[in-house]
Amino acid sequence: MKSINEISRNLNANIQTRQITNAMYLLSASQIRRMADSISYIQSYMKRIRLTVKDILLRSESLDRAFSRRGNEAQTSAFIVVSSDKSLCGAFNINVADLAAKKIREVKNPVVFTAGKHGDSILRSRGIIPRERLDISSTNLSLSAASRLADDMIERFVKKEFDEVFFVFTRYRDQLHQEVVCIRLFPVIPEDFTDESRTDETERADRDCTIFEPDMSEVFEAVINEYVAGVIYSGFIQSAMSEHIARMNAMQSATRNADEMIASLRLQYNSARQLAITNEISEIFGASELLERGV
Repeated sequence: MKSINEISRNLNANIQTRQITNAMYLLSASQIRRMADSISYIQSYMKRIRLTVKDILLRSESLDRAFSRRGNEAQTSAFIVVSSDKSLCGAFNINVADLAAKKIREVKNPVVFTAGKHGDSILRSRGIIPRERLDISSTNLSLSAASRLADDMIERFVKKEFDEVFFVFTRYRDQLHQEVVCIRLFPVIPEDFTDESRTDETERADRDCTIFEPDMSEVFEAVINEYVAGVIYSGFIQSAMSEHIARMNAMQSATRNADEMIASLRLQYNSARQLAITNEISEIFGASELLERGV
């Protein structure tokens, strides 16, 4: 049986750990509440702009072919992989790396860009060496940084440095559902917009009253930059939200485990203390008996 001092040290260590995990749980919970309104707005905005791009793609056959598919098979595919800079968020980074590694191994010549040091290190440990680790992450992202990254990817794609560009991030659905997804940024093809739809009445009304000035091609050229920047910014924000949820759940579980360990150690401590007191009383009683006998 462990000594009282050893049990006491373990108990104090678990109490301190519990304070840390509970503080991290509360911090992530506050971040989730703070981001709830903004992420709802971003999702609404992205749905609207994706519907616009889809309408243009379906209604025009003379769009700028710079953003179209090149041949039947891509020669070079770029991947932007978004993970976290911080740990203690459960399987969040492992799930991102799993899907990214799977998709990367399916293409001929992958070029990988990582945002977040944990995803970068996990991919390297699996033999996938990123070309560049971006100096942005889901915790320090600004809209201007997302726009710069979007402009850079657009320029590289138009110059035919890449034939495809994919974006791997954790999509936020709600508090209970987050999933790692790999979406295509380029080429821009109608098949990637099948998840966006309106009611039949809204579809007909929009097609009847929507006017593109000066023409669809120029509108598309202006919208495509906003669309790519919006996808990147939205992806980073959703990843940040999902990371906080994963960390909140992990810290809640850790706090619960710490509570159970503290309760067990307190029981052990009380039992050991009671045994020590009983032994002391027995020794005192035995010594008094010896004194009475004159030994």
